[in-house]
This record gives sequence, structure tokens and C-alpha cells, in this order.
Amino acid sequence: MNLSGGNDKTQYYLSGSFLTQSNYAIGNDLDRMNGRLNFNHTFSNKFRFGANIGISRIVNDRVGSDNNTFAPLTSAFLQLPTVLPRDAAGNFVNTGFITNVLALEALGTNDLVTLRSYANTYFKLDILPGLFAQSDWGIDLVDIQETTRQANINTPGGFASNRLTTDNKWLTTNTLNLDRQFGKLAVGAVAGFSFETSLFDFTYVEGRNFSSDALRNVTSAATPTSTLNQRSQWALNSQFVRTNFRLNDRYVLEGSLRRDGSSRFGSENRYGTFWAVSGGWIVSEESFLKNVGFINQLKLTASYGTNGNDRIGDFPSLGLFGSGVLSDYSGGAGLRPTQIANPDLKWETSSQLDFGISLAVLNSRVSLDVNYYVKTPKTYC
Repeated sequence: MNLSGGNDKTQYYLSGSFLTQSNYAIGNDLDRMNGRLNFNHTFSNKFRFGANIGISRIVNDRVGSDNNTFAPLTSAFLQLPTVLPRDAAGNFVNTGFITNVLALEALGTNDLVTLRSYANTYFKLDILPGLFAQSDWGIDLVDIQETTRQANINTPGGFASNRLTTDNKWLTTNTLNLDRQFGKLAVGAVAGFSFETSLFDFTYVEGRNFSSDALRNVTSAATPTSTLNQRSQWALNSQFVRTNFRLNDRYVLEGSLRRDGSSRFGSENRYGTFWAVSGGWIVSEESFLKNVGFINQLKLTASYGTNGNDRIGDFPSLGLFGSGVLSDYSGGAGLRPTQIANPDLKWETSSQLDFGISLAVLNSRVSLDVNYYVKTPKTYC
């Protein structure tokens, strides 16, 4: 269901949906709800605001994955056809090494619930003709909960686990934008800064030996077997500028420069500077090719640039310590080193040189694109 409307200053769109599905395998069901709101408002002829907001909730009642005895398809191939899942009184029975998957579904729980909320907003201010400032803000919040409960008939004593994962991100980008035409020269430019961060949290608990299958929660287990919690965070701070020039609709020149700072590197080496330059020549627009009828487009391009990589985990430059069972000393709690500090850790950079040709002939029925590139990676640590 959706609803939309507005006037010359305000426009909105609101939608919602619900989906329920049952798979061919018993116990594999899905319920999904979505909601969305798009909103735009013009305060004046120079100032505008917009927002896109969405939320979704997915509940997945799952069956076991393949290649284990808790999976219905795998068990169907391994189970003898003479084995019955119930006794004469209609009660579920233990079917031995191959799990009674009907009892697993009827008496157990294997649920995955995902809740996601996201929003993007912008503010746009026209300063001069062809010059405007824009501020963008966005969030993406993900909450995942996995709940497992296995009854005594399949897992002696019973088993339960709960896994909670949250991943919350937010981003802001603020730019000054230029788009002007000066005679035969078109100029475009963007300058700005951005900040992005993410907080990840993970908790897992499990337990065994329940006095009754009616007790569903992990806390009811007589034997807690695992407790795990992890938290991690990263941030990226960037400043950038991009320019492009187009002359006579046939000569194109572009350039970019950015400086990125990542929390993943040592305090003295968090920032890296990267740049790129490219050019294009639309040869088919030249007078000496204008009268060549079978050539519809001929374009030559070349570029050279550098970029950086910070996908190396969240705390690789720090000296870390761990605790827990492996750190106990003579029965007392303790700490142990788990990672050696590396304050000199730097960005991994790479450079790339590209040449390309694009050709279209015979009313664009035949086209050819040829590209040659050389990429040179460099690693600093």
C-alpha cells in the first residue's frame, strides 16, 4: 500500500508492505514488513530539504543448513525409509544418529529476526547561479537476533543459544558544488569533507542441560557453555576536491585530490593523500571526421591515479591484551598479550595507468571498446 501527494513546495511518498512465505521444506517460513517515507520540501527558491526514511523487519523461521544431520534435505537422503518419527501413541521418538527433523521443527526453535532502520537527509542552498552548497546525513542501523532451542529428544539434556549482532553506521558529507558554462567551456567542481563511522557489537551465549523442554531461554540452562562479547568501531575522515572541464564538447579534462584519515592506522600515519587525473578526446566531433558517415563515435581516453586501502581490521596498529580462561593464572583472572603494537602501520596504496579507445560504426550497430591498464600496488607497514 502506498500514498503520495503534495504541491509545488512539498511532495511526499509513503509506502508499506507485508509479505509472508512458506517454503516447500516444513519449518522454513518468512515474514517481512517494510515501511518507507520520501519527503521533499522547498523553503524558498534557494533552500530545499529532503529525506528518505525506511524501516524493515524480517522474521525467518529456519531449518538446518545442508550437510549436517539437522538439515531436513540431508537427513532425508540418510534416513532409512522404515524409520518412523513417532511411536504408537503419537509421541516423537529419537531416531538415532540421523536427527528426527519433524521433532526438531515441532519442539525446537531456529529463528532469525532482522530489524533495519535507515535514513538519508539533505539540505541544499543555492548561493549563486551554478553554485550551491549541500549537506547530506545518513544512518544505517542493523539489529540481528538469532535464537536456537533444541529439545531433549534430539539433543540429550537440551540446548539453547542466543546471538545478538548490532551494526550502526552514520555518514555525513558536506560539499560546495559548481556547474557553470563559460562560452564553449563547461566547468564543474566539487569540494567538501565527509565523516563516516561504524560501531559493531556482538554477543553470544549458549547453554545445555534443561530440566524441561518448556524452559526456552538460555538462562534456564543448568550448564552455561559459552559466553562471548565483542565490540569494534572505526572512523574515516576525508577532505576532497574534484574538477572537470569540457571544451567544445570534444575535449575533456578531469582531476581529483583527496585526503583520508582512518582510525585503523597508527596515530602518526592515519592520513593518506590520493589523486587522479584523466582526459578524453572525442575525435568523431572533429571536422576531419564529421563527414565520415560510417563512424558514429570515436573517443580516446587516458588516466592515471592513486588510491588507498584501509580494509585491514579495526585495531591492527594497537598493542592488545586478552582475558578469559586462557589468561587465568593459578586460578585467578589475568591478562595476556594478543597483538604486538605497530604504530608505523600506514595506508596500502596503489597506482593505475589506463588507456582506452571507444568506437561505434554503422549507425552504432557495431561497437568496440579496448582498454589497457597497468596497476601497481604498494604496501606500507
